[in-house]
Amino acid sequence: MTDGMSVGFTHDAGTAPVSGLPVIRQESASANEADPSASLERRYAVNEFASNVERHRRQLLVHCYRMLGSLTDAEDAVQEMLLRAWRYRDSVKEGAPLRPWLYRVATNACLESMSVVWFPASSETFQ
Repeated sequence: MTDGMSVGFTHDAGTAPVSGLPVIRQESASANEADPSASLERRYAVNEFASNVERHRRQLLVHCYRMLGSLTDAEDAVQEMLLRAWRYRDSVKEGAPLRPWLYRVATNACLESMSVVWFPASSETFQ
């Protein structure tokens, strides 16, 4: 990222991980010295997003399990959904409920997962 912050899926010592959601780590001290309030605001926004998404995680896992029929595949789909939700979090409209958007992202991740299983990409043609 350009603001000196990076998003990682590991946690630093002394911080509690949030079930696969990104944790902000500081890359350089000079970026934070310029505007400490911006860093605090960003951390607050990340923590708020993470806690909002985490509230729905179990229901999303059940949703993916019902679609895919496999707990392992459902867990993979939820992880993919978390990555997509983080990547496209700015596309959620201001004031719009998060839950329907998360379910749509999860459904799309499951459908894409099923299409890979059912229609694998190969260079061979069917004869």
